[in-house]
Amino acid sequence: MKKHFLFLPALLSGVALVTLPSVCNATNPAGGTLSASTTTALTFVGTAPGTAADSEPDGIEGVNKDTYVLTVLPGVYTGKLISVTLSWTNPANDRDLYVFKRNLDGSNGQQVGQSAGGAPQTGESTSFDPTIYGAGQYNVEIIYFACTPNLDQPTGAITLFNAPTVRQATYTKGGMTFSSNSACKAPTAFSDGEPSSRVDAVGNAYVAGIQGVPAGVDLWYFDLRPTIPNPTNPAQTIKNPQYDPNMRVPIYRGKPDSPTTVAAQSQLQAGALGGGDIDVAVGFGNYSGDAGLGLNAAPNPVLAYASLTAANVTVGRSLDLGKTFQFNPVGNAAAGVPINDRQWMGFFDDHTVYLEYRNFAQGIAFAQQSTDGGLTYGPATLVGTLPQTGACDVDRFDGTVYISGDNGQVAVGTPASPGAAPSSYTIHQATPPGVNVANLFFPIRVAADHRQFNADGSSTLVSAGTVYGTYSDGANLYLIHSLDHGAHWSPPVRVNNPADTNLKLNVFPWLAAGPTPGSVGIVWYGTDSTTNNDNARWRVYYAQTFNATSDVPSFQYVRASDHTNHAANISLSGLVLTGGPNRNLLDYFQVNFDPVGAAEIAYTDDHNDFSGEVFATRQISGPSINAKLPNGPAKVPAPKAGSALPAQPFAVPGATPSTQGQPAPQPMQPGPNGEQVTDFAQDQDSGLLATTPSNNPIDIISIKYASQTLAQGPVITATMTVSDLTVPPPNCTWRMFFAANAPETGIIAISGNAYSKGLSDRGDQFYIQAATNAQGVASFTWGTAVRTFSGGITTTSQGAADGGTFNSSTRQISVTVSLSKLNTYLGSIQHKQIAARGTMCGLRGETFQTNSSGIALEDYTRGGTEFTIAKF
Repeated sequence: MKKHFLFLPALLSGVALVTLPSVCNATNPAGGTLSASTTTALTFVGTAPGTAADSEPDGIEGVNKDTYVLTVLPGVYTGKLISVTLSWTNPANDRDLYVFKRNLDGSNGQQVGQSAGGAPQTGESTSFDPTIYGAGQYNVEIIYFACTPNLDQPTGAITLFNAPTVRQATYTKGGMTFSSNSACKAPTAFSDGEPSSRVDAVGNAYVAGIQGVPAGVDLWYFDLRPTIPNPTNPAQTIKNPQYDPNMRVPIYRGKPDSPTTVAAQSQLQAGALGGGDIDVAVGFGNYSGDAGLGLNAAPNPVLAYASLTAANVTVGRSLDLGKTFQFNPVGNAAAGVPINDRQWMGFFDDHTVYLEYRNFAQGIAFAQQSTDGGLTYGPATLVGTLPQTGACDVDRFDGTVYISGDNGQVAVGTPASPGAAPSSYTIHQATPPGVNVANLFFPIRVAADHRQFNADGSSTLVSAGTVYGTYSDGANLYLIHSLDHGAHWSPPVRVNNPADTNLKLNVFPWLAAGPTPGSVGIVWYGTDSTTNNDNARWRVYYAQTFNATSDVPSFQYVRASDHTNHAANISLSGLVLTGGPNRNLLDYFQVNFDPVGAAEIAYTDDHNDFSGEVFATRQISGPSINAKLPNGPAKVPAPKAGSALPAQPFAVPGATPSTQGQPAPQPMQPGPNGEQVTDFAQDQDSGLLATTPSNNPIDIISIKYASQTLAQGPVITATMTVSDLTVPPPNCTWRMFFAANAPETGIIAISGNAYSKGLSDRGDQFYIQAATNAQGVASFTWGTAVRTFSGGITTTSQGAADGGTFNSSTRQISVTVSLSKLNTYLGSIQHKQIAARGTMCGLRGETFQTNSSGIALEDYTRGGTEFTIAKF
């Protein structure tokens, strides 16, 4: 599958020029010079015979790669961009374009531009800002991905042009707050990310994250319904006793894309059919069901979903708030196009939903309509050529369907009548030409904002809505809008405050439209670093405006995450199978509004975990997006949780984690005896596929850390409890992690779901472990750990621990290491030594059993709270 390899621009100063070297088999000519006064285009032609370069790193100069060396002279380039384009004749040919700042030795440095669409098309284009990257030399590379050798050679052109006009804005920081961020946990999950989230009109909130094919997706439910129908008199409403305005209790619903069960889709099944991507959507109004299918629908808005496999989109729906699903294993294939990539969904009414996707073999987008709430889909309609699809939304007034591409284009499907499937789509350029918008997706939303208000406070849509789009150019965020069904678009306006030094780089934007013209909310990841590297600290930000369509919009913005969610580089490359940057945050996250107009955000986070995991938060003060509605709240009401929020019991060894198809409860953290790390019972797995529920020596229940002073001095002891330890089996490892000297420590004290906000990746990470060999003989060791550039954790053994025990009666493995050993190591690398009252974070554990084929069973925990070194 071909993916886009996109990288975040770094803010670099100018560098000294070097002599243009000769490049064998380069473009013709091999290079050229551009100055601030250049008015004509620099042109070149490719010369490589070329084909079969799977990606830029695979290109071989003179075989399937050409390089043009561009020299940018010092000068004043304010308001200018440098555009690089390729063009050819045959749309079946596929070349890609990359631009790098050139190192002194001629090799590629920072990537500054890229265009890597797929056939059919006849060109690629990108641009970069010389005021950001400075004077110097740049390698402009043509990658011959798949084309007829020696024919139809591409022509390149480099021009200096005026940057697009950007509207001015005013900015206000603060005035809104968000709840303590909740960790959403699932059994058998090493990672969960790229969350798709929705909130229906009454407040049922859903968050779904992907584990990867074939592990499937995980679904959580939050109850954001302030009121519910009175059970004894449905015509009346009462306060909802399970109202969770702080999003404190993520209720795990299991795997909706598992074909092996219907009731609750228990996680403990033999895999699923999806997990590559997920999108969920909710209907408007209560779904009445399908008389023809004999289904009795509950009086709830329908929840539809689509999960990506390697060659298909599997689909399904729930009529009872995600408790059970009707699953369609055929997915979209019955009347659609197989071998798909990046699907998105959008509802028109209570039962009509659209599914769109890109056929990545051809680079062509298609859309299908379902009239039964997402269970089955009609024939595929050609949308057009889009390098990658970015979002789908539907106008609730006239049924116009909008589909975006990551080249800044929007495809518009106009139905013959509201609710009918469009027979064709027209593609418009929404973003300014020459601007790179693929960081990573270009999301769009159409607002239900043209209303007629009635005397009783209700409203009726009277016109098609405003369409909004948001994008990052790799440094800044922009918002645009269309008032004429996507045919023409406004000049962009910058969302992030240019005066805020915490927002130097801003990526992964998403948006939600409010109920009145000009009301929009935008989320993104921002950092105070000038460069996207492992020194960056990323946080989640939220901005809100009520006059997005004015000449000078006003944005109010805050940090929505209560901790740093990522302390490393962020991959903007899509899927890179080997050697790529850190993709733990995957490719996007989303924002929605609940019935009282509060923003709900689900995002990906790896600050306290092995890999990316789903977190959620909700706006709890400040202006409601409904503020301009007649009788709407001017402010988000102060959160007052219901009187009967669901409990989060501790996982009990030996207990059945599934009752009548219901998934295991999320374990309380910390545990009842102060265990800093807890985990689901009976969730050990084999690869990405779960095992049959059973107690097992590999199945982690909890870990408790402590320090004390013994004869040899201060020591740290970690004790792991598993669900069975009758006989410690051979070829097993029980490993427990902690980190010293980490910044930003402190506990997010959510009742039953607490965790540390410390950045273990910026501290000194250690582990202690017990292991058995093939004969069952135990050893106890300690070592160091480090987060790699690509996002994984690398461990290095440092020698024997100071002791360890197996206790079969308590099912516990304990390992002890002395502070003297840890401090000797820290001294050798000139790092601060561990002292009394020092805080340890990054608490987590893993277990695995190996055989001749590799790992046979494994279990991982989520990140825990903290412990403090006792006084000595």
